[in-house]
Amino acid sequence: MSLRNNNLTKGREKGIYGDRKRYKTTTVIMAAAILAFIILLVVYGYIHTGSRKNIFTIMAILSVLPFAKMCSILTTLLPYPSIPLAQANELKTLSGELEMLYDIVYSTEKTVYPIDCMVIEEGRLLVYSPVRDKKASMLPKALKSFLNEKGYNGYTIKVLSDYETFKQMVKSSAANHKATRTTHLIAESILTNCV
Repeated sequence: MSLRNNNLTKGREKGIYGDRKRYKTTTVIMAAAILAFIILLVVYGYIHTGSRKNIFTIMAILSVLPFAKMCSILTTLLPYPSIPLAQANELKTLSGELEMLYDIVYSTEKTVYPIDCMVIEEGRLLVYSPVRDKKASMLPKALKSFLNEKGYNGYTIKVLSDYETFKQMVKSSAANHKATRTTHLIAESILTNCV
């Protein structure tokens, strides 16, 4: 499942393996380009007018806002690497027809949660995430609250940080479940709330 090129994603394919890495790379390049543009404007304005008080300095100051936005995205994404490709391929093979999301960073007002893989089935979400301690107990509550808000009541959420346990649960789920219209809609709802 992926949220393909629509107005919400601006050309990204959220929910597929490698999206987090591609988005980090793109954001770094864009932030570097904006920073270079800001420096160029300040230097050109000073050389061209001989003063710091010119229209180019104002344009540079206004360009700091998009640069700050890029930096905030980077501070959210940089600490979280993707799972190894071999693990992603193995999960894809084991999942059968289940609805799966990879490489997402789920955000709430208070914090962000990296989710390496999420399997959505009728009545349950299986989440493979490196979160530990307090965040590990807060992630299921945040997802449950989000699902209830969207009208999907009664879902159980299981967050696992051990790959082998997650793999076994995916394998057993794949034998009993398939993707449905509801699981597809839940996946799209979750992706719209992710970085």
